[in-house]
Amino acid sequence: MIATNVLTTPDAHPFHAVLVISSEASSAHEHHGRIEVFWADPTSYFLKIETPEFGQTLVVNGDKAQESDRGDFYPGWVQDFVGALLDPMARAKDLRGHPNAYSDFPAAIHYCIERDDRRNGITDDLTFAQVCYNKSLGTNLSYTLDFTHYLGVENFANFHEKSIARTYHVSTRDDTKLQGALTTLEDWKPDTTQLSITNPTAPFDRILTSFVSREPLHKSATRVIFE
Repeated sequence: MIATNVLTTPDAHPFHAVLVISSEASSAHEHHGRIEVFWADPTSYFLKIETPEFGQTLVVNGDKAQESDRGDFYPGWVQDFVGALLDPMARAKDLRGHPNAYSDFPAAIHYCIERDDRRNGITDDLTFAQVCYNKSLGTNLSYTLDFTHYLGVENFANFHEKSIARTYHVSTRDDTKLQGALTTLEDWKPDTTQLSITNPTAPFDRILTSFVSREPLHKSATRVIFE
């Protein structure tokens, strides 16, 4: 079921996609942009991000990556839209093999698979995740939710054997509603020139995001510095 709505499964067709981002609030001019992906397989792709305050060109080829950034801060809402294209159900793997809650009430619009672990009576936010489907859409995804983001999807259309959303919804930390429109989705014949890496970027020179549980931090006197 998951593979049906995800473009980047191992057996998927190479594709070229463009996602155009806009804000539902006319005053939020900083929240717009464009994401373009040329994808050959899960370990070979070209990604270009353009927003007013942040830009990135990333080439991934095997175990190497070449990254060029404009700006020092990778906004969460931009990461959410990149995830919408490359891995809209990234947390689904955390639901496998666990005694997950399955919510399907007769009067409910959605049915969901979720996980919400509690350790020593405290919810571990890192384990919380929901993958939900709208009953009227059959096997098409409706939204995903975890402690880092909400991603809503709609307007599905076929692409080869898959059913892919053309409209995506996320929110910023100040609850500004944003929309991503998949304006281009087409087959792509992988171009080795575009996927070539001439100057690999070391991991410590890349902009990467990691989340850590608060529980160990509460028990430790270690000072944590975020850079």
